[in-house]
Amino acid sequence: MESERDHLTRLAKGEIASFDVLFVRYYPLVLHFIMGFVKNEEDARDLSQDLFLKLWLHREKMPEVVIEDAPLFAWRGFHLDLARHMFTKAYLKKTIDRLAGYKINKLHLHLNDDQGWRLESAAYPLLTETGGWRTFDKYDSICIRKSADDPTMALDKRFLRDDTLYGGYYTKEDMREIIAHAATYGMEVIPEIDMPGHMSAAIRAYPWLSCSGAAGWGEEFSHPLCTAKPEVRAFAKKMLEEVAELFPSDYLHIGADEVETTIWEECPLCRATMAEQQMSGARDLQTHFVEEMHDYLKSIGKKTVVWDDAAEEEGVSNEMYVTFWRDWKYENAAPIVERGHPMIFATWSHFYLSARPSFDRWKALYQFDITVAYPGMTDDRLMGYQACVWTEEIPGEAKLEEHIFPAIQAFSERVWSSDRDWDDFMGRMPLHYLIMDRESINYSKNR
Repeated sequence: MESERDHLTRLAKGEIASFDVLFVRYYPLVLHFIMGFVKNEEDARDLSQDLFLKLWLHREKMPEVVIEDAPLFAWRGFHLDLARHMFTKAYLKKTIDRLAGYKINKLHLHLNDDQGWRLESAAYPLLTETGGWRTFDKYDSICIRKSADDPTMALDKRFLRDDTLYGGYYTKEDMREIIAHAATYGMEVIPEIDMPGHMSAAIRAYPWLSCSGAAGWGEEFSHPLCTAKPEVRAFAKKMLEEVAELFPSDYLHIGADEVETTIWEECPLCRATMAEQQMSGARDLQTHFVEEMHDYLKSIGKKTVVWDDAAEEEGVSNEMYVTFWRDWKYENAAPIVERGHPMIFATWSHFYLSARPSFDRWKALYQFDITVAYPGMTDDRLMGYQACVWTEEIPGEAKLEEHIFPAIQAFSERVWSSDRDWDDFMGRMPLHYLIMDRESINYSKNR
């Protein structure tokens, strides 16, 4: 009689075809589970093969079951800010592997901001050559100071130049690799080019993009694009065209948050445009610009996504998707949905993972009930939820992991399961801690 080990060997070689399909598909999952408990990889493989073989040999004695499962939301997103601090292509791919394990299916990449431009442009090469670099700013200095006591706060030296400049960017080929890697998991990569505000990096590269001919700071936010200039609107469309050609996603996020409209009120060209088009104020310039970019994206087959700042008032097309983040504007959520905008919920207080990790924050995320604080809102009015990481004080891989894990486990269950129990969830977390230990993930241990 053939021994179990010999039988396993033949099965693993694919000599028994019916087993081959199952082995290829499910053995890695069994191995992943076992390695959460067994540190030695060779021992884990032996145990996994033995377990898989026994399950196969006794399959006829095992009851047949049908597991029915489906996600609560179609949009289970994760946002990562790459403008403040960036990460290598290899590390982004590793992060995608980990996110996919928790059923995240939308990866929103924030590719530009005042602090840096992170995506190669053939049409405007100075965006990365000049706009991709900055002298150390306020948050770099904070990270450097904190790194004396916390090594995870050190700036990643791979993105430093002359110990005074921080920067870098992803080539189009880099991004194609990232997109393709995510696609193997069914994960969609959604680019964000934030405009017309948060454009200091672009203005440093091309000063004519601003009203004043230079980057600067207004009462609250940075100088925006001078949207009254035809050449600036042409720049924006050309940039969106380049990005749209690179990313196969149906969605393209144009930001449109935190725009310093006081600069437009002081600009003669903007004031003339407002008078000519009988606008009631500078806010109308923002609406007009966002509408024009939306129309352009629609003409090339893309769906526009904006932060809720851009949809706060009536006047923008309800074809635009809205990422709702401003929880202090809680009363705006229901009216935006009622005007017909599809909404992704990513509020600052619960779904921003940039704050200091804590047990209380994870529990609040897991137990979040939209009906409590958002009048007229229910889960079934949303496309889904999105966790967001902003990297002002997250300068490297270890610190990023501390903010993502184990918050992402709580988030993934919040957006997948309709039947949730915190105590049951916590009872299952020890296995995930073991897996994260095996993967050398620097997860937060702040209980």
